[in-house]
Amino acid sequence: MSRAGRKRKLVEREPNGRAQRTLGDPCITVRDQRIARGANLDNWRAQEHSTPLGRMFMAGAFDHPLNADTAKRRYDAGVWYRGLWLAKQRALNLPQPHVRSPGAPTGKGRDIDPDDALKAIQRETRALNCVPRGAKAVIYSVIVLESEDWFAAWGPVLTAALDALAFHQAGA
Repeated sequence: MSRAGRKRKLVEREPNGRAQRTLGDPCITVRDQRIARGANLDNWRAQEHSTPLGRMFMAGAFDHPLNADTAKRRYDAGVWYRGLWLAKQRALNLPQPHVRSPGAPTGKGRDIDPDDALKAIQRETRALNCVPRGAKAVIYSVIVLESEDWFAAWGPVLTAALDALAFHQAGA
């Protein structure tokens, strides 16, 4: 006699009776996600594809027609600012958002000396003050929050802000 309801699929089952879940290869999952966001089979392993700022860099959004090094300098300035911002958050003992991007401090949190905390806050404040006034929200959204939603109109604003951060970084 058969049971009422839908027939069971012929799959391996866990001891509790639930169908066994198959876990896919994590590298294939990451590759597919990065290719869906603009990477290709040659460069999908690049660290830059893990953040929106890096994806813009890899797509050529920061390129300069006269200077090939400008794009890398702009990207590095964004990574540098993210590190400053995270250090300020750590100094203030505030929660940090997802810490996955390059430039993020890693390791176990530690008690920070008050003087070092004040220096970290001042470094981030000086860097942010060099950014044009209208670009601070763009910097916060793209670099700090790593928001996937950004607008094409932000391109020139973000580029100008990254140039200002790179100039400040060179002098700091």
